[in-house]
Amino acid sequence: PNAEVMRELRVMWERFFRIKGVQGSYKKCIEALLKGDGATFQDELSNIIKRVISSFDTGRDPEAFYHAFLLSMLYPLMDTDYLLESNREHGLGRPDIVLRPPEGKPPVIIELKKLPPKDRYDQHPDERLRDLQVFAEEAVQQIHKKEYSYALPPDTTSAIFCD
Repeated sequence: PNAEVMRELRVMWERFFRIKGVQGSYKKCIEALLKGDGATFQDELSNIIKRVISSFDTGRDPEAFYHAFLLSMLYPLMDTDYLLESNREHGLGRPDIVLRPPEGKPPVIIELKKLPPKDRYDQHPDERLRDLQVFAEEAVQQIHKKEYSYALPPDTTSAIFCD
């Protein structure tokens, strides 16, 4: 899109997050992602989701909803020379999201996984943490097995993997 549309989208996001009271979390979330600080990214994204999204928003395919939500959150980065790709073929598959940075910054590969419904964990909440770890490992293995690194420039020495 042209510069005016990009500027309007950025203003719209900033206004939306300010109204919802999570503008600081949004900025921290994006900064953490670009630094590779997974713990802060997860905490801030969780804060945004808890304050902004209803379980009624996700519909029948929560993974698709969160995919679109993350894409829309990352979209303003295109105004700062990042290239955002969604489900494009790379290597032997299609990573959910690839964020290609300007020169000198690490790229980001995001692979989303869907956990079982929360009520499955009512009797055994510790199983949710175990499942989170298992699904995260599956996402990292998928990134490597399907060679999503082909999405990155040949001289890339490091990347941020979000699972």
